Amino acid sequence: MQISAETRNTTKRMIEATVLLFLFYHVFSLLTSSAEVDGFALTFYDLRLPLFTALLVLYGVRAIPALGLLFIYTLNTQSVLQNLTVYSQLLSATISCLIYFISVGSKGAVSFGRYKLRFQRIGWLVVFNSVMFECIHQLILFLFHFDEVLYGDFFTTKNLINTQWVLTSCLTGVPFCYLILRCISNTAWCLRYVNEQSKIILSGSPIIYRILWLCSLIGIMYCLLSTKHIFLLFTGYGLILLLPIMVWGTVTIGHSFIVPIWSAILILLGFHSVGYLNYNYSGSELEKLEPLTTASATILVVSFSLVLSGVLVSSNRSYIKKITRLMQTEYYTGLPNVYALKKSLIDYPGSGLALIHCPELWSLTQTHGLSIRFMFVKSLAAYLLPHLQDNEDIYYQPGYGLYIRLGTPDKKHIQDIYSLVKVYRFSYGKNIFGINSGLTYMQSLPEKYNLLMIVGKLSAVAAESLNSEVPVMVTWDDKECLSVGSNITSNDNIRSELQSAVDNQSFILMAQPIISSRTDSYYHEVLIRIRNKNGKLLFPDAFLPIAAQAGILAQLDMTVIEQTFRFIQSLDESKSESKFSINLAPRTLHHIHFIDQLTMLFKKYQISPHRIIFEIVETDIIDTQVAALKLEKMRSLGCKIAIDDFGTGCSSYSRLEEIDADILKIDGSFIRKILHDDLNHFLVRSFCTVAKIKKMQVVAEFVENEEIKQELIRMGVDWLQGYHTGKPVPIEQVIN
Repeated sequence: MQISAETRNTTKRMIEATVLLFLFYHVFSLLTSSAEVDGFALTFYDLRLPLFTALLVLYGVRAIPALGLLFIYTLNTQSVLQNLTVYSQLLSATISCLIYFISVGSKGAVSFGRYKLRFQRIGWLVVFNSVMFECIHQLILFLFHFDEVLYGDFFTTKNLINTQWVLTSCLTGVPFCYLILRCISNTAWCLRYVNEQSKIILSGSPIIYRILWLCSLIGIMYCLLSTKHIFLLFTGYGLILLLPIMVWGTVTIGHSFIVPIWSAILILLGFHSVGYLNYNYSGSELEKLEPLTTASATILVVSFSLVLSGVLVSSNRSYIKKITRLMQTEYYTGLPNVYALKKSLIDYPGSGLALIHCPELWSLTQTHGLSIRFMFVKSLAAYLLPHLQDNEDIYYQPGYGLYIRLGTPDKKHIQDIYSLVKVYRFSYGKNIFGINSGLTYMQSLPEKYNLLMIVGKLSAVAAESLNSEVPVMVTWDDKECLSVGSNITSNDNIRSELQSAVDNQSFILMAQPIISSRTDSYYHEVLIRIRNKNGKLLFPDAFLPIAAQAGILAQLDMTVIEQTFRFIQSLDESKSESKFSINLAPRTLHHIHFIDQLTMLFKKYQISPHRIIFEIVETDIIDTQVAALKLEKMRSLGCKIAIDDFGTGCSSYSRLEEIDADILKIDGSFIRKILHDDLNHFLVRSFCTVAKIKKMQVVAEFVENEEIKQELIRMGVDWLQGYHTGKPVPIEQVIN
């Protein structure tokens, strides 16, 4: 008949419990100390009851056969009085553990040090266990008529001394015995425990404090164990000094390390009680028992203080670990974040770093919500982790992507990771997505680096990997690091100057004339500049991309409109019909209060709307329907609308069908080549034809010489703009 694995494991655990019980029963019997006062036996530190309790906690019901064998064994090897003590301990330990497991469940077998179970263990395995043992022991002695060792009334000084020592034994001995038993029965757990405690000890107070603590402890113990009563420290008074010393050790070194030391100290104090307590002299019973009572109470208080200190230290350490874990974890995915990455790069110097960039997630997030982003990231991380090397890990920072800390990467390993990413398919509901991703990496980080700069560099070149569909390696040197740092500083400065110009309405307005090809009529396009703190002019190509990234294009546009209106209001009557063209970002059209704000500005500065032309780049329009509605409202106010940079977008013709405008501005890239390029010449002519069909006037940009000007006139272009017809000047010069 084949024996099941569960049966074999149960049998193994029973045999293991039996061997350990008999081994340590004999050891702890030898270590048990006692004293006789006026014919009555007082037991000091006794680890047998803690041994039985710890065995039941660790092995559960599998320890019952071992305890039964010990019961049978002691029948023929010990005196009746000794047997009654052991039987009382076995019975109280069994009852206490039974009630303990009923109250906490199966989790009660976990290692000591779990502060959440500390109070249940103190209540059932220490206090209840100790009191139960004393009650059962006294009852058995009474039933078996051992009157010579009974103390009469239960509430006597002798029983108090014994009870206090039993409480101390259980309070310190149960976790001590549990630690020994589990370390022997589970080597892997023992190694983890030693490693964990080593980290706690090494991360504690400076070594000088630990040496000072050890010297203080040795000094006090020497005084207590010495038979020379030279001065007060050599008496029971020295026990009081153990309290601050042991609590200090618990806080600075660690409770788990101090408990075995304190147990060893208690064994020594039990065997050498005569050294610090003088009770072998002629006198009354009360005089003899008083120092023993005080000493046992002091030792119990010290033990409870150590336990409570350990509870506080353990709970604080647990909270600190939890807070640290939360700080280093991305909330929605549970993956380590950039702070954890920074720490791991310190722990693993010379590591490489890779970035998996998935810009498609942005569009999917807009469609399905944020949940799809986090589900994809968690799913992809779980998919990749088994394929990484042992010393590699995955990190996530929202807004950037997944980072992989690389161990000893080579190009084949990187290519394998990228291939896995490319073939990965993500299921969301009934849909299956293959999300396009790019991978950039650095094979080895330099000794000195700025992680944020490296992250920015990897993100910046991610588009190259997306387009080429191969991993892109990024190199880094000190000069490049400095140049990137200066660029970041420069962008920050521009952002600051830009915000100042918006807040203070301090843009420098330039005006470039747009002249009629048939009459002397003209109007001006308003161009903007920013003067920085050094007096240098910043052009739009330097600050408009930053404004778009910062999301303040609408604020910028409204500021320029108000500055222009204020200038127009300042003109005299001779310029009352002058017209100005103002550039408007398509994103501004999506601002919910744009039309209301524009109407308010017309009224505030008393500007006739027919004097204002707004130029829109049609290729940047996000929502054509919204834009068309806003543009129609602007035209109803009396403004004119110009389509700027026409021809540069593939959808230009289709947009003209949806958007009504008054002016069509042909992009200068076509105008520059009309004299020498037949295709550009044909395109410009076709643009003019389309504008005529739509009843729109045509403006040609970048008119740089007379030949281009005359050719445009022959083609029927209505308005001309360029350095040949007029350069941009400060808007104040328009007055002249």
